Amino acid sequence: ESESVLDSTLGVQRDPDFSPDSKYVAFGVSGPGGGRIDVRSVDGTSKNTLNYPQAQLPKWAPDGKSLYFLVQGDGIYKVPVTTDPSFEVLGVPQKVVGLQSSVGSVWFDISPDGNTLAMSGTSTDADLKGDGKNYSTLMWWRNWAQSLKDE
Repeated sequence: ESESVLDSTLGVQRDPDFSPDSKYVAFGVSGPGGGRIDVRSVDGTSKNTLNYPQAQLPKWAPDGKSLYFLVQGDGIYKVPVTTDPSFEVLGVPQKVVGLQSSVGSVWFDISPDGNTLAMSGTSTDADLKGDGKNYSTLMWWRNWAQSLKDE
């Protein structure tokens, strides 16, 4: 039984997510200058930052070949990565789900088989019900990965 500190940089680290091979942890960092996603090897030898402004809530694809992340008020993005022999970003992020700027906070996850995307969010659009209150919605798309390929 052991514990170690993977990261102690300035800011708030949140939403850690293990890579499917258990070699890396991706997590969001919020602090001065906005949000970002860092990726650390669990043995502490590798530190990487995903260079995308305001990125947060990282989620590994079940096959480990992509990292998804959220930009609030904009969308969910997917970037190709590898963890073998080491973590490396292999391309540019692509938006896979667009969000309207009137949507408040959003959270998402991908099922272990990679076929279903679950997303929850709050709406800050006063016109939704006409009374200016926040409403929360949970939704999911089955076979969403296939629908991306069909576009």
